Amino acid sequence: MSSEESSSPRYLFDFCLGKKWDEVQKYLDQSDLSNDIKKEQIYWKNKNGWTTFSTACSMKSPIDIIKSMIDIAGNDIIHIVTKNNVTPLHGACYQRVDVDIMKLLVEIGGKKILMKKTLAENITALHSVCCNDIIDVADIKPMVDVGGKELVLETTNQRKNTCLHNACFNKLTPYALKLLLDVGGKDLLMSRDIYGSTPFHIALQCADYHGPQGLRVFFEAGDLELFVAKDNRGQTPLSLIKGLESSDKHTSQEWKDFLSYFHDKLSQEVIEVREAACLEDEKKKAIASLQKEVSTFESNNKMLEDKMNSDAKVIESLEARLQKLEKEKEEEKKDHERAIQVVQTENVKAKETIQSLQAEKASHAELITSFGKEKKLIQALQVENKRAKESLKSLQAEKEADTKTIQTLETEKEEFRFENQGIMKQLEAKIVSEHEKDKTIQSLREENTYLQLELDEAKEEGASKVKVMKRKIEKLESASKEESTIAKAKRSRFFLW
Repeated sequence: MSSEESSSPRYLFDFCLGKKWDEVQKYLDQSDLSNDIKKEQIYWKNKNGWTTFSTACSMKSPIDIIKSMIDIAGNDIIHIVTKNNVTPLHGACYQRVDVDIMKLLVEIGGKKILMKKTLAENITALHSVCCNDIIDVADIKPMVDVGGKELVLETTNQRKNTCLHNACFNKLTPYALKLLLDVGGKDLLMSRDIYGSTPFHIALQCADYHGPQGLRVFFEAGDLELFVAKDNRGQTPLSLIKGLESSDKHTSQEWKDFLSYFHDKLSQEVIEVREAACLEDEKKKAIASLQKEVSTFESNNKMLEDKMNSDAKVIESLEARLQKLEKEKEEEKKDHERAIQVVQTENVKAKETIQSLQAEKASHAELITSFGKEKKLIQALQVENKRAKESLKSLQAEKEADTKTIQTLETEKEEFRFENQGIMKQLEAKIVSEHEKDKTIQSLREENTYLQLELDEAKEEGASKVKVMKRKIEKLESASKEESTIAKAKRSRFFLW
């Protein structure tokens, strides 16, 4: 390589145009050449404005050569455009170069280089890559990630084609299609070119490129609105699909399954649209009803406000009264607690009284037992009664006296019973004081002692008063039973109280 050749302004350009990459790498690696000379070679343009760098990008140059040129010429080299405003990224995308070169240019140039359009066709680099025969996710993802929705949806060419319109003219993989739809959404799916066609119109016209799998992505992303969208000639995707059904090219099982899926999808969409229409009618009725209610509310609102103002004073007085009632309720609660304590104390005392009565009942039982023994003695004395018949007349007077005595005892017993009833009533009414209870118990004990003394006197009279004693015993047994019944009644009433 002569020095004259290496200094030729288009020396490096010709190597790139002829894809002599080894020679290009040697030139860039020459240490005897200054970077200024190399930079001049990299920036050299032909009559159409193509630089050596943009030519290398469009001719599938190895990534190392691209990196070396950028290192020598600087990052600004990637923004140098041709007379048609073609960037190096446009050329790289149109020729379907190594994805690594595309990533490098996008990484350095950012959104600025992605949004540049050519003058003739008004296309971005993303439009260019979508014009390739086969478009995969790796071909577009670096640009989509940086450019976002603005690049995918809002940049169109002179025919108002989005990048998706361009891609649908070629073989776009389902994954790449889904990537564009995820970014552009329904707006991208329903976008129209100058002929009124959506990307779906174009995809159906190029159905053999995309196949059932590619078309299925449109079906899953769209709705009934997409199927009935008309272009300027009145064609809808629905009519284009019917054309596919009538074609002899689409008789394979895969196409049959796809067309069956289409009919199911369309039927479901129609049902959903009808349901949405019903919901819309119900919504309108509900809105009308709500508007009427709002009007009524507004007319009554002022009245309610006036009433609220008048009620405010009433509420204040009620609150004051409520506070007073709460205080009274608190006092009543305290009084109730004190009353409960008093009742509990009386309950304890009443239990003690019951225990005392139970003890007396036990003593009465012992007395009855002794009466049983005396009954046996009486039976023995009955033999002697025969001998005492002669003295019966003389004892009749005494019998009458004893009868009077028994009557007196019965009267006293009746008084005792009434006194016990009075005591129970006093206990039930919670009026009797503890002193009166003790007095009553003492009176009962004195009466029992008196009865015991009477019985002892009757025993001492012996056989002469056997018949009288027998009657007394019977009456005393009856009185004892009545006392037992009264004691039980006392306990029952006390527990109930």
